[in-house]
Amino acid sequence: IIYKFSNYKHGKSYNDLILEAKKFNFEIEWVKEKNNFKNTLIEVLENIITDKIFFLTDDDLFINDIDFNDCEKLSDKDLIFSFRLSKNISFSYNLQKKIKLPKLSKLNYKNYYKFNWFETDGEWNYPWSVNGHVYLSSDIIILSSITDYYAPNSYEAALQDFNFLGKNKLGI
Repeated sequence: IIYKFSNYKHGKSYNDLILEAKKFNFEIEWVKEKNNFKNTLIEVLENIITDKIFFLTDDDLFINDIDFNDCEKLSDKDLIFSFRLSKNISFSYNLQKKIKLPKLSKLNYKNYYKFNWFETDGEWNYPWSVNGHVYLSSDIIILSSITDYYAPNSYEAALQDFNFLGKNKLGI
């Protein structure tokens, strides 16, 4: 978890959270942002030893159990697995409007569906989200290295410059 705080009170909150998380035996590496977000992120990404990666924001919440083995089975160079999209997503909070679902094709595996990015609008045409999509680590390292950003929000915005790469991938 990359974190940064602006004052003593927020710094103390992170210290409290770090101590609280230890009680649950979570394997979390806490990384305080160093000189800037981009350099810190790239350093973290280059030290991760996994083929796949996903990001979460500080306000993400899982309401159902998840099986990370599903992401392993259902994500590859042609797919982007999403923890945040489901057939129930019909309103865009970013756009503040109802959105049309893309054509969802049921997979022969559990209760998963595939869809084409950019078939509709809102969350359904946003493959480079930093809250709950699973990517190939190699893709993310390259994209993170060649674009300009200074914080998580500008990072996500900068990734949208690569939407043309998402057109060749299916969402799950």
